[in-house]
Amino acid sequence: MAFPDEEKLNPDKETLFPTMLPHERFDFSAITKRPKWKLPRGARVAVYTILNVEEWDIQKPIAREYVTSPAGVVTVPNVPNWAWHEYGMRVGIWRLMESLAKRKLRASVAINGRVCEGAGEPVARAMRDAGWEFVGHGYAQAALHTVPDQRATIRQTFEALHKYTGKPPRGWLGPGLQETLDTLDYPAPGDQIVTGGAMFLEVTSGATQNRPTKIAQDIDSGESTQ
Repeated sequence: MAFPDEEKLNPDKETLFPTMLPHERFDFSAITKRPKWKLPRGARVAVYTILNVEEWDIQKPIAREYVTSPAGVVTVPNVPNWAWHEYGMRVGIWRLMESLAKRKLRASVAINGRVCEGAGEPVARAMRDAGWEFVGHGYAQAALHTVPDQRATIRQTFEALHKYTGKPPRGWLGPGLQETLDTLDYPAPGDQIVTGGAMFLEVTSGATQNRPTKIAQDIDSGESTQ
């Protein structure tokens, strides 16, 4: 836990306790000092295949623009850029699934909970039927910094995916690879958080360790766990 002069209380939490900084969640690990890993069957490379499947709201600004807005003005609706999302759901994802199936590969999918409940449900159904692993990726596509209640959003996402797939999701990827300093403390005890955003785990972001890393959590009780 943080030293007293480092404490920063977060008003977003129902019970206030110190925010944990990255160096308090996992140890520094230089690549030259790490123990040697051995992969099964003598393999030298491990490849983790994950796709993000999201539901973008046409009534909100689009986060990534491939077609520049006129004169730098934010437009709502932003039809040309929203349409890229629609193309992905209607065409692109199906080509990706076909390509993976031909190679007898299954992927993990970081998916918004709403995809399983709305117009994009046929996409979720095809991935579920193919045996893909579902990873929590927000309920709707929005940075966790902007939702009114992170804990409720994460619980809502996990519950939607559990209901749809019949098993609890075993991972979390923040929308846009984003998290706050407290995101990892919100899942309920017993939830298995395997993947994080860019700050915490490299598995989906490639930013921190280049290998899976255990992280400390402070789950509402104030007790640090791994």
